Amino acid sequence: TPQFKECVSTVRILFRSIRTQIADRHVYSHPLIVNLGLLRSYHLHQNFQYGDLGSISAEKAYHLHRYMNFAAGAYGVLFYPHHLTSKSWSLYLKNPFLIVSSLSVEHVISQVTGIDKSDIIIAQVRGENPLKPGYYICLDRQAKAVVLVIRGTLSLSDALTDITAVGKAFLSGQAHHGISEAALNIFDEVKVILENRLQSSGYDRLIVTGHSLGGGTAVLLTLHLLSCRTEGRVDGRLGNCRLHCYAYAPPPVYYGEEEGWSNGSETWEDTITTVINGGDIIPRASLFNMYTLLLQMQHVDDLQLSLWERCRHILQGEEEKSLEGLLGGIAAAAATENRELRVFTPFAHVGEVVWVGREKQKPGVEMQKDPKKIPVLYQPCPTEWENIYLGNNFIQDHWPHDYQKTLKSLLDEIGGQL
Repeated sequence: TPQFKECVSTVRILFRSIRTQIADRHVYSHPLIVNLGLLRSYHLHQNFQYGDLGSISAEKAYHLHRYMNFAAGAYGVLFYPHHLTSKSWSLYLKNPFLIVSSLSVEHVISQVTGIDKSDIIIAQVRGENPLKPGYYICLDRQAKAVVLVIRGTLSLSDALTDITAVGKAFLSGQAHHGISEAALNIFDEVKVILENRLQSSGYDRLIVTGHSLGGGTAVLLTLHLLSCRTEGRVDGRLGNCRLHCYAYAPPPVYYGEEEGWSNGSETWEDTITTVINGGDIIPRASLFNMYTLLLQMQHVDDLQLSLWERCRHILQGEEEKSLEGLLGGIAAAAATENRELRVFTPFAHVGEVVWVGREKQKPGVEMQKDPKKIPVLYQPCPTEWENIYLGNNFIQDHWPHDYQKTLKSLLDEIGGQL
């Protein structure tokens, strides 16, 4: 398809650029895996740039948990096979891929979200084409809202969208090429459906949500819709309804100068809530940050340490305070160098960021006995997302199940009731 060719062409240019940068800048003297291991040993005992302890109301915690369930439901059968009926299980065992397109998708969405199957308006969750991930639209009668849910990465086409990660003009700044195209494609496809459902239901609230790729797409779709509303390019209920985006584990997707943006009645801060769980690596996964990590490894490679000394530091890792002396200035030096080079766009998160930190506590704060069960809410520093940290659970913390578990624990901790 043209979308597939666009992605492949862009990615080919991207890889060529990265290869050129690596070849021109550095020849490694030590094995890459050893340098990466030494850097991770440093990350494991390094303090995150914690901001002040945050706080939210029980009502907000409830909404964060509720719409995470909606975002998780978009993954359907492949992530939640235990919700299949016995009849669907027999079909699943015969052909695991056939079941993805069957009515069981709606059954799983209903089970995970708690809504009735009759309230699912459309479920296009297969996501067969690049630059257009799967999605579904439903009614949330409890909140009196129409909900657009965009699915995260679950196919090769989605992966192509993810790695088409160079900057592209978007609004008055730049956005992730693949995800911005996905946002515009989905918006063009669903805007009439959303308007009709807002009209027929009588609801005046639109929720846009998603996890991972779906979260990044939800953010850029919301920015686009806000821009259309400001410029009068949408009217009716879609142009006037209350709008909110809940983005879970999105990669950084936008770079611009519109900090504090407002159209008089709406702001990005009030309209978009980004939720990040623990050490999840995806909210840090931009090309800019990955290139910073590459520069860090080049600095690590230049250290006057033998291969044996490097291996010893890796094996003793968290007990070695000398790592701070060896590597303490590397992260800052690499980040400064990358900002000066500006090979890639430094995408950031938009709107309010809610970070449920669990790996380490802020200095001076008493350690929790079980950080897995008692989440700690932080307001992150603005520079927090400018680096990639290879800390504990940096993959596990990204899974939708883990977000659901963490947000349920947060809700229980502040006294909210489901």
